Amino acid sequence: MHPLFSRTSMVIALVFLLFTACGESEAPPPLSITGTVTIDEAETRGDSPVFAAVFRGSASDMSLQDMADSFAGMTTVAPDGSFSVDLSDKGLSLGETVTLIGFVDRNFSGNIPNPDAGDLLGFYRQEGALTPDYPLQSGINRGADIHINREVFDYDKEIGGTLTGPYTGPVHLVAYAGDLRSLDVTTLDVDPIVGYASFEKKEEELAYRLKILPYGFDLPISDVYLLAFFDTNGNGHPDPGESVGTYTRHPKGLPTLLTLTEADQDPFTFDSRLALPLPAPSSEKITLTGQVEALTGYDTQSPSPLFIMAAETEDPQQLIDHPMAVIRSFYRLDPGELNFSLDLAATGLAPGDKIMVLALWDKNYKENPDTPSYTGFPDPDAGDFMGYYQDKATFTVAHPLTAGINFCVPSDDPQAPLHFQVNRKQVEHHASIVFKIESDNGVTLEPGDPILVIAVQKDGVNADFHITDPDYIVAMKSLPAAENIDADTSVPVMGALLEPIVNTPFGVNEVYVFAILDENGNGKPDTGESFGFYGEKLFPLLPLSNLNPLIPKTTDLKNEANRLDLNLRFTGQTI
Repeated sequence: MHPLFSRTSMVIALVFLLFTACGESEAPPPLSITGTVTIDEAETRGDSPVFAAVFRGSASDMSLQDMADSFAGMTTVAPDGSFSVDLSDKGLSLGETVTLIGFVDRNFSGNIPNPDAGDLLGFYRQEGALTPDYPLQSGINRGADIHINREVFDYDKEIGGTLTGPYTGPVHLVAYAGDLRSLDVTTLDVDPIVGYASFEKKEEELAYRLKILPYGFDLPISDVYLLAFFDTNGNGHPDPGESVGTYTRHPKGLPTLLTLTEADQDPFTFDSRLALPLPAPSSEKITLTGQVEALTGYDTQSPSPLFIMAAETEDPQQLIDHPMAVIRSFYRLDPGELNFSLDLAATGLAPGDKIMVLALWDKNYKENPDTPSYTGFPDPDAGDFMGYYQDKATFTVAHPLTAGINFCVPSDDPQAPLHFQVNRKQVEHHASIVFKIESDNGVTLEPGDPILVIAVQKDGVNADFHITDPDYIVAMKSLPAAENIDADTSVPVMGALLEPIVNTPFGVNEVYVFAILDENGNGKPDTGESFGFYGEKLFPLLPLSNLNPLIPKTTDLKNEANRLDLNLRFTGQTI
């Protein structure tokens, strides 16, 4: 997209209309652009004339020169929307780039047309491209379709900043005022783009200026993303293997939403080292379809949205700590909506990959209490609710993808009780469990042996000390047995916990702590695997024996490093 037409340069350029403007011709000239102009149904044009104009150069070229120098030709648009612009005597050549616009001059008085405040304007844009560039072919260039859908406003706004990092090559900066409801930023809706600039990044830091186009949005413009596309091959398209960065002040790297105002604003810095690679799309169709179980207080009037996320991890805590590293796709549902369908083909995921399917009820959507920034991406923090699609019988939370449709549908089948409940509340704390693990009773741990540690509140455990409901799990971590048997091991308490078991101030009472020798390394307790626990003798005053065995005991967790007074001890028992 090119910068705002300056009023002076536009008038100078359009003087050429006295010699070049014409209606649709019967036979297009040897070098010409023909196409159609459509006008958004929501806009009214009355009897105002419609014009199509051609400017020499790409968006980045035009940002460096006066519009009068780049003007190439213009014509009125016929009543049926067709147009043809004669370029045969403009010195243009095969492969040269031009930019096309269409506009409705609502206050046209019969003089030189000039798009100003209140008029309507639109651009030609090639599908899949970030730029409005049109590469000329020899002869008649057909199919240049322009959609007029933006009102022209009267302001002159620029933002600027720096682009740092080691990247060198073409880069496109985009100011986007649209609604990013998924992670696939390569298919942006072009209509909400309010600023565009292209640069060549050298080894040194790049200082940039970005013109905010006064088309479609009037100042102030809220909820604006700043995106940087690192166009390694320079073709103007975001391609697999290239990368995209977002302006962020968020501690987890989530994009920061801006409000653009008439006042000067502080510089906005991008770091190319934080850009995310664009994955190669899967050759197979992969969709994720399902339903979240109903939430109390969530309905069509809810101001807090529900996000569905596909994350490439088996640890839900990673979503809280490092969301940009593990989220592969997300979608924000409409208020009250529980059904979802995500297209995963463009994410780089393939059949056989394991993902967690999570839901986040973002109670403070957009507002981040930790910083003065805002984000429209899913941002799990204190007060939010989270849940994941899981098999409660096997503790399975990561599911392999198959080609075609992958269903995530709740089921009460006793053989595979599948649930998708959003029932864990994100709680701010720094609690952990610190302990030692002790070999005993035929279980000899070797350094590096895979150990699965699970801490679960007592209401999720039955009389035989089997875990009956994984929702009560408060800590779960796979780790290797320590080199030194006397070394401390620490496991963090989860950030999202079942709300009824959490005390205020933070704490969780009556928690069992188990250790499983995870012989197959699958991160789940399986039949036949040895287990131990934090426990005590059945009769504390009598010696340990077959008649006086160790039994699990509970501990109360506080907002601190909770050191267990007894070791986790294997007893010879198996699951």
